[in-house]
Amino acid sequence: MKRFLIVSSSIDKNLLNESILKKISYYTESKENVLWNKVAAEFPLNVNFGSNQYIDLISTFKNIKIDFNIITLKRNEPRKKKLLIADMDSTIITSETLDDFAKLVGKGKEIKKITDDAMNGKIDFINSVTKRVEILNGVNIKYLDIIKNNINYSLGAKELISTMNKNKSICALCTGGFHYIANKVKTDLGFQYLQANTLEIKNDIITGKLLKPIFNENSKLEFLKYLSKKYNVSKNETCAIGDGANDIKVIKNASLGASYRGKEILNKQAKIIVKHSDLTALLFLQGFTKDEIIN
Repeated sequence: MKRFLIVSSSIDKNLLNESILKKISYYTESKENVLWNKVAAEFPLNVNFGSNQYIDLISTFKNIKIDFNIITLKRNEPRKKKLLIADMDSTIITSETLDDFAKLVGKGKEIKKITDDAMNGKIDFINSVTKRVEILNGVNIKYLDIIKNNINYSLGAKELISTMNKNKSICALCTGGFHYIANKVKTDLGFQYLQANTLEIKNDIITGKLLKPIFNENSKLEFLKYLSKKYNVSKNETCAIGDGANDIKVIKNASLGASYRGKEILNKQAKIIVKHSDLTALLFLQGFTKDEIIN
């Protein structure tokens, strides 16, 4: 078994200076392997590095916006993964598209409340998405086009998918959001697969209903299992990333499951928490270096 401490900041911050690396090296009693100069590094951990040292380390750097995560690799477990399940809203893209859409058509407050309850696990996902879509009954899809044409991608999203594609990994975008928008994200970034809910639309008007099947908090894990079987990918070769309650099951069941700037309900369940870094953090956790990352 091998263990590594992965330390990362956002690629637009360059926070990992030599002074910080030297202090971390003191705690880990090991020399860093720089993955991206001033952005990310890994430190091999010996058997003596335990929870007390880790707590002290986190406390020392609590005011600096860098992430600390420990990766444990079982014997013969591959560091670089062959299957990625990625959430869309507030993960691959910067916002919640349904909330943006609702705000645009004057339904923002009532829909955002339901979204927040769903992401924090206070209401089951199918119930929440059904209620939110009902509120949109009668809205013209031209407003969906406005949202689709103004998508903002999270920093590192392009690098994450491009690099994993080059590594011959399968990348799947799995969202409870709308296929109408998610399909553009899939195409723009190069995902091979998409799982998303489909709005019923008649004569360019949203009817307030979803077409079946309606994907819920179990669907991402089911898709992970389906693709693993289809491509003969072992659990040790899987990774997942997301931010909300409906990502808990897939993140807990992937070999490398990460909460990306996630809600507290997810952070309590996830072993890997990315709070300050961008999406390239998932690449650094797999041991990718700057020279291997495609931008």
